[in-house]
Amino acid sequence: MLVPELMRNTALAHTLQTRVGEETCIVFTHSCKSAQILTIGLKKLGFPCTALHSQMNQNLRLSSLAKFKCGVVKILVATDVASRGLDIPTVSYVVNYNTPSAPTDYIHRVGRTARAGAGGCAVTIITQYDIERLQAIEAAIGTQLEETTMSDEESVKILQPVSLAMREALLHLDTHDFGENKARNKRKSDKNGANSPEPLKKRKKNKKMDENSNRGSKQKRTEFNSLSNLKSNKVKPDAIARTGSSKI
Repeated sequence: MLVPELMRNTALAHTLQTRVGEETCIVFTHSCKSAQILTIGLKKLGFPCTALHSQMNQNLRLSSLAKFKCGVVKILVATDVASRGLDIPTVSYVVNYNTPSAPTDYIHRVGRTARAGAGGCAVTIITQYDIERLQAIEAAIGTQLEETTMSDEESVKILQPVSLAMREALLHLDTHDFGENKARNKRKSDKNGANSPEPLKKRKKNKKMDENSNRGSKQKRTEFNSLSNLKSNKVKPDAIARTGSSKI
């Protein structure tokens, strides 16, 4: 589905409403924030859905998958974390909200439908900036994708409510500091790394340097004591010269 960039959300809502209907569908997007925005926005538009991405903890991920597998929600909005290893035979549709940057990612995504010999359909939303990616995908799979359209009447009808829902979703995320936990955990990890014990090789190296330093200090103290003894005994300079000691 070729649409302008500003109509991407409208094209998604139109596809879910007219093509997917009550079928089970996975919507793939490129980032965790985008997945969360779409999930909130689609819920506001009346689409029962749940999210699956890497910024969710393990319990939330398992809960989302369970709801989706059991049919409690029909739409799963996910990043590429769900494009491999997820085998759900009931998935009838895959919608690519973003065009995958690599043809292999596209193949893995659309492979989530038509499982176990069943039928399935994949819809990819293409903008004016994604033509080269589309051509690379078609070259990789050896098939020219069939184009589907959205009429101007239909797009104008749902443009305003879709835009409003997505703006509210974005505001909700900004208010709740989405992504701050990840940044906080990274800072904590960096701090722990700085306080962690040194590697074994580094500790051995530092120990050796300390031994050399102590040996040098001991030698200097010995030389200093020898010089002090000479001064205290009032040895004459010519006597010192005759000893031939270069350390004094």
